[in-house]
Amino acid sequence: MTKYDAQDYEGAFQSFKAMLEIHELLEKNGEKTVLSNPDDLNNQLYITGLAAMYGSKLEEAAPYFIKLKEANFAQPAVFDALYKLNIDTNADAAIAFLTEGREKFPDDLSLLFTEINHYLKTNQLDILENKLKIAIEKEPNNVSLYYTLGRVYSDAATAKKVAGDVAGADEYFNKSLEQYSAALTKKADFYEAMYSIGELYYNRAAVISQKMQEISGTSKAELQQYEKLKGEMFVEFDKALPYFQNAEKINPNDVNTLVALSEIYARKNDFDTVTELKARLQKVQEGGKNEASYFAGK
Repeated sequence: MTKYDAQDYEGAFQSFKAMLEIHELLEKNGEKTVLSNPDDLNNQLYITGLAAMYGSKLEEAAPYFIKLKEANFAQPAVFDALYKLNIDTNADAAIAFLTEGREKFPDDLSLLFTEINHYLKTNQLDILENKLKIAIEKEPNNVSLYYTLGRVYSDAATAKKVAGDVAGADEYFNKSLEQYSAALTKKADFYEAMYSIGELYYNRAAVISQKMQEISGTSKAELQQYEKLKGEMFVEFDKALPYFQNAEKINPNDVNTLVALSEIYARKNDFDTVTELKARLQKVQEGGKNEASYFAGK
C-alpha cells in the first residue's frame, strides 16, 4: 500500500499479486489466510486490478475485474475498468460492460461520465444529448455539462447548415446558445462558454461574409444585396464582440480569441485596436505572455 500511495503501481501490483498467489497456495493446502473472507478477497482483487491498470499492465488487470464481476462485487468501478480495458481492443465487449454497469448502477456518476465521453468520441449526438440531460439533472451546478451539451448542439447546427437545413441549423444554434448561457449563469467567468457564444455569432457573420464574396457583379440590385448582407454581417459581429472581449478579460493569452477580435476590429476599420491586438497575439505566438487584459476596465 505504501507503493500504491506513492503511485509506484508496478511495485504495488507485484506485491498485491504475490499476496493473492500466497493466499491461493495456502488455501489449496487447507490453511486459512487474511483473505479467506470473500469480502476481503474481493477488496484485494479490486486493489490489485487497479494497480495493474494504473501501471499500464492492461492484459494482467482484466482477469481481476472479471473475477469481481463474476463475484457480483458491488462496485461501479469494476464496469468502468472493464470498459476502459477493452475499448481499444474489443469495442463491442467494452460497450457491453458499460451498458451492464449502467443498468446495475443507474445513479453512478462515474459510469455516466464514462458513457458521455464514449458518445462524444463516437460523435453519436442524439444519444449524447439524452445522456447529458440526465447528467445535468444529477449535477445541476456542473458547468462543464452545460458547455458540453452546448458543443453538441453547435455541432448539430453545423451539420444541419451543411445539409442545407436552415431551420434546423437555427434551432440547434438557439439550443447551443441556451446551454452556454446557462453555464455562464452558474459561473460568470467560465471562459469556454464565454468564448463559444462569441464563436456562434462570429461563425454566422463568416457565413454572411462568404455570401458577400460570391456577389461578383456591380448592378444596382447586386450592390443593394451586398450592402444588405454587409449590414447583417456587422449585426452578428456586434453580437460576438462583447463575448470575445470578456473572454479576453478572462484569458488574455488565448490565440483564437485574439485572432477573432483582430478580425472584427479590422472589419470595423479600427486599425489602432487591430495593431494592439496583433502585437499581443505575436507575443503569445512567440512564447511570451500578456500580463494583463487589453479590455480590462474598458
